[in-house]
Amino acid sequence: MCSLDDAIDSIEKYIPQDDFEVEAKNVFLDVLKKDGTNAFVRKSKLYHFSSSAIILSKDKKEILLGYHNIYKSYGWFGGHNDGECDFFQVIKKEIEEETGLKDYSLIHNGIASIEILPVNNHLKNGNYVTCHTHLNVSYIFEADNKLPIRIKPDENSAIGWFKIEDLDSVVSEKDMLFIYHKLLKRVGINK
Repeated sequence: MCSLDDAIDSIEKYIPQDDFEVEAKNVFLDVLKKDGTNAFVRKSKLYHFSSSAIILSKDKKEILLGYHNIYKSYGWFGGHNDGECDFFQVIKKEIEEETGLKDYSLIHNGIASIEILPVNNHLKNGNYVTCHTHLNVSYIFEADNKLPIRIKPDENSAIGWFKIEDLDSVVSEKDMLFIYHKLLKRVGINK
C-alpha cells in the first residue's frame, strides 16, 4: 500500500542544495498535499513522480549507463513510481529490471537530489505519450563493474560502463548532463 505520509516525510526531510531544489521541494510538497497518491500514477497527464539513479563503479572512475530507446541517448536508470510511494523501493526495482544488477549499494545518504523534468511527446511500445513533467527523486549507488549486466529490451538497447571523463561525449541528451554532473559532485567527483 502506498504510504503518502512516508512520501511527504521523505521530501520534507530532504535538504535542498540550490535554489532550483528549493523550488522543486515546494512543488513536490504542494503536489503531494493536493493530489495525494494520484501523483504516483501515470493517469495524471500533467505530472507524476518518478525515481532515478546513477550507478558508479566502486573506484568512482566509471558510470553505468543504458542506451534509452525513447531518448536515443545513454543515461541513468529509473522510471515511474506507478502507484508506489516509496521512492527508494521504486529505484531499486528499476535498477534490477533495467540492468540485471542485484548487488549494489547506496553511496549517498538517502535522496541525492530532486528535479522537475520535462518529458516531450513520444511513442512508447507503440502508444503515444503526451508531454508531461516528472517530479523526480534521485539516488546515487555503486556496484562492482565486473558483475554481469544485461539490457531490458523494452527500455534500453545497450548498457555499459563508461569512464566518467567520457560522460559528456557519450550522453547525447545534453540537457541531462547538468543533473548527472550535479549528482557526481554530491559524491565529490568534479567532472
